[in-house]
Amino acid sequence: MPIDEDSNFNHFARPIPEDGLFARLSGHMTGMSRFLAGIPEEKAGYAYAPEKWTVRQVAGHIWASHRIFVTRVVAIARGETQPLPGYDENAYARGWPGPDVTLADLAEAYTAEAKATQIWYLLLEEEELRREGTANGKRVRAEQLLRALIGHESHHRKILVDRYGIAPPAVPAGEIEEPA
Repeated sequence: MPIDEDSNFNHFARPIPEDGLFARLSGHMTGMSRFLAGIPEEKAGYAYAPEKWTVRQVAGHIWASHRIFVTRVVAIARGETQPLPGYDENAYARGWPGPDVTLADLAEAYTAEAKATQIWYLLLEEEELRREGTANGKRVRAEQLLRALIGHESHHRKILVDRYGIAPPAVPAGEIEEPA
């Protein structure tokens, strides 16, 4: 089965160039960690419309999805031949994380996840990153999932800025961050 060019994965991956993936991924995750850490706690329960996720739920979704994307990357890169399941993002977000979980907790959890992602990336060979597998019923490459991770998280960061009114942090001098 060929790579599914019309998949949601490719929708998020297409804008992220394949070259320099580790630097792009690292820059993105550093910026995302800074962004999440800078969200004021008083915004945690805010949703911009009825039936929309709260800021806390969006942050939880970013963190949980990051883990799922990277689990798929590792499974495919290491040669998993079984199809990997999809997940219902709304079921994951329903009532989670609870009000006792702070945005600072979620930012810290994301940062730890991002560091683990960098280590996984460094442990995988280029050949492994080019391996194909099936995730959520779509044929994908491991590296394509990493690019989709960047695109997916950038998409949600843009929503947090545009619809939730979260101000993006300033990027320190000399540091490059992927555009949202």
